[in-house]
Amino acid sequence: MTADGVASKQEQQRVITVMNKVQSAWSKAAVTQLIRRYVDRVKKVGYQPVLKATVAGVRQFKKTGKGDTVLRCIDYIASADQDLNEREQEVCDRIRRAVT
Repeated sequence: MTADGVASKQEQQRVITVMNKVQSAWSKAAVTQLIRRYVDRVKKVGYQPVLKATVAGVRQFKKTGKGDTVLRCIDYIASADQDLNEREQEVCDRIRRAVT
C-alpha cells in the first residue's frame, strides 16, 4: 500500500487478484495503471489528502452493504509483503471505521 511510500509487487499482485475475484471489467494492465496513478498522486499532492479522499470514497461500500468485503480485501492486500507498518495500519483502521 502506498502508506509506506511504495506499492510493492506483492501488494500490486494482490490488488489484481482481488479485482479478478470480484470479476472487475478492468484488465491487469488497467489495474496496474490505476495503481501507478494512485502512487503518483500521493507523490504529487501528499499522503494525507489522498488518504482523506480514499476514505471518503470507500464510505459508499457501507451504504451498499459491502463493507465486510472491503475489509477482507484491504486485510488481504495489506498483508501481501508481511510488513504492516504503523502507517499502513492507520490506513486499514480508517477504512475499517469508514465502512463499519
